[in-house]
Order: sequence, then structure tokens, then C-alpha cells
Amino acid sequence: MYEREYDARLGTTCSRCGGVEAAYKCFECFQAPPLCKSCIKDAHTHAPFHEIHEWTGSHLRKVSLSEIGFVIHLGHDGEVHDCGACSSCSRETCTMTIVHGGGIREMNVLPCLCGDSKAEGAQAMSLWRAGLFPATFKKPQTAISVEALSNFHVLTLSAKTNATAFCTYLRRRTDYWSRDSVKDRTREFFMSFRMYCFLNNLMRNGLDVPAPGQALEPGSMAAFCPACPQPEINLDPKWQERERRLRSVRSYLGFL
Repeated sequence: MYEREYDARLGTTCSRCGGVEAAYKCFECFQAPPLCKSCIKDAHTHAPFHEIHEWTGSHLRKVSLSEIGFVIHLGHDGEVHDCGACSSCSRETCTMTIVHGGGIREMNVLPCLCGDSKAEGAQAMSLWRAGLFPATFKKPQTAISVEALSNFHVLTLSAKTNATAFCTYLRRRTDYWSRDSVKDRTREFFMSFRMYCFLNNLMRNGLDVPAPGQALEPGSMAAFCPACPQPEINLDPKWQERERRLRSVRSYLGFL
């Protein structure tokens, strides 16, 4: 455990580029070596929410990737891009609050809305394609990762965890000693979770997302029960012709 808290290669030459001091280490990456600032950012293109540590010369200081200039590029598989297909592909980034399985952080985000630049909710859709559920579909400033939503869903079923307790846990994961310095996103998280569950149920039942104001058909999202008596399915075709006092017996047999 003591050895894990430090790496003797910190402060030496970066093992990837070989030209700059390796002052950063990610303990969440499996067996990752210390890297320089540029290389640690490149190594986390597809793992932007990892927590890294910076070697100050005397101790390791916990920092986020955004603090050292990391930017989440939406679209184009997360790679640095300049497609020129839309005006949104600029070099101006926006700061968003990202709720993920390891905490709540302020992240630099650069959206690319190729083909959707004029569509309503285009930025929200670009977030969703990247696995981030937007807290609102108009100018979202907060997004929740699918991992966090999925983890909370399992915890509600297995441990009866509520949204307040889960978000408190995430705030502690971000900064254990100063929880109040981390933004509270319980309200946004709970509303997003409700929408996430609704959309999941639609998908599992083979339904399309209804248009605004459109009602779903009664029973369209209900689970079919093969044991319940169903005319023309598991009931005698002449069940209505039986004596009334025996109909319940037939229903009971159908249930069995």
C-alpha cells in the first residue's frame, strides 16, 4: 500500500515522449506509468473522468484533467477535430458539470454539431451520442454519464439507495474533506434518471419516442404475463359457454 502511494519514476523523463519531465500519474489506469502533461492528456482521450495526481516535488496533489487543459471533444470518436462542416466546430470550449461514476467535476467541452447545427437540441444530442445524458435539452450545462445512471439504477434495486444519498457519495468521491465545495446536482440527477428510465422502457418495449403531447396506447409498456388468463391464447375457446360458477375454475386452471 505504501508503494502504491508513490512512483519512483515521478520527476524523471517521460517514458512516452522521452523529452519532458513525467510529473503526472493516473492511479485509475491499470499499471500506467507516470507521464508528462501532454502525454497524460493524450492517454485519457477515451477516459476523461479519471482522477490524476501531480507531483509537486514533495508530494502528490490530486487534480482533474480539466485543470491541466484537457478538453472533451464531442463527436469524431473523441479525437481532436476541425471538420469545418459547421460553424460550431470552433476552438471555443464551454465548461460543463459532468456527473459520472467517480464524482462530479467541471469539464471543458468542445461540441461538434456536424449536420445538426441548426436543429433544436443539437448539443443535447451530441452529448447523448457520447454517453452523457443532458440534464436539459436546451443549452445543457450539466450532463450525467450513462455509467452513473446505470450504477444508481442497480443500487436502487439492490440497496434501496436514494438519489440524495447517491449524489452525496459522488460529492464525497470528488472531495472527501470539503464536500460543500462540490456542486450539488441531486435535482438534475433525479430528473435525468426518471427520463433515462422512461426511455429505457420505451426501447425495451419496441416503442418510438412519442411526439410532444402524444399519449401512449394503454398497456403498451406493460409486461405480458403468460400465466394470466388470455382469451384466444390460454383459455378454452368455449370458456364463455361454461356455467358461471365454473368460469372461475377455468381461470384458475389457466393461471396455473
